[in-house]
Amino acid sequence: MTRPNVRNLAARDPGPALLVAGVAVAVVGTFLPWGASGRAERSSYELVAVLSRLEVVDGWRADLATAWYFLPLLAAAALVAVLAGRRPLARILGTAMGVAVVGMAVAVTRSPLSPRPGMCVTIIGTVLLGGGVLWRRPHPPASKKERAP
Repeated sequence: MTRPNVRNLAARDPGPALLVAGVAVAVVGTFLPWGASGRAERSSYELVAVLSRLEVVDGWRADLATAWYFLPLLAAAALVAVLAGRRPLARILGTAMGVAVVGMAVAVTRSPLSPRPGMCVTIIGTVLLGGGVLWRRPHPPASKKERAP
């Protein structure tokens, strides 16, 4: 039994590689500084903690902010789905992750905080993730045996 050449597979279908790279970059970016107030720079998780502590948001918005803590778990689930060959599930999880990142980025951008590089890194990861979600594997042409007469 011959093993497929991994480089050849990635060259033919870069979607999963883009998805994995995007998830990794996006998660790393969430731990980098996202916003600054005075001399204090805070990661996305620290910003959510401050929102909760100061009770800036309430109701369903507070629930959405708290859900941000589950982003790394969502990313891990997307990676497992890619590795298990469950591409539709990986696309759904990747899309949910992208929506969460864009929502958080919009919230931070509209706030009085000064944006920091972590937000940009996470958005770059989300763009890669989007490429992995949207990339469609080209279907090989049907052979003569499969064509209808």
